[in-house]
Amino acid sequence: IDDPDLRVLPETYGDGFKAAFQGALAALPERDRLLLRLSVVDGMGVDAIGALHGVHKATAARWIAKAREDLADGTRTRLGERFRLSRTELESITRLCRSQVDVSLVRLLRKSP
Repeated sequence: IDDPDLRVLPETYGDGFKAAFQGALAALPERDRLLLRLSVVDGMGVDAIGALHGVHKATAARWIAKAREDLADGTRTRLGERFRLSRTELESITRLCRSQVDVSLVRLLRKSP
């Protein structure tokens, strides 16, 4: 990050983002966490996930997209509540922290039962 003002955002909000992300993940229904685990950790494609759940791959893709969307929304909501941030500030912080999301998701989902 070249802008010094932006460089400080992950340092300032990183722990809060991590807590918000973990809380949002924990709040997801079990099926959504399973879908994310199959997709992100196990690397299963929508064809295989659809077959596993007895649904068309398009349905599996919609389920996974919705789980990711709910995770992002939950993270933003928790982060906004914790730091009382505007929508613009939330979007900036989320964009900057996004690079760590899949890494965190893999780590957290590997731990969960």
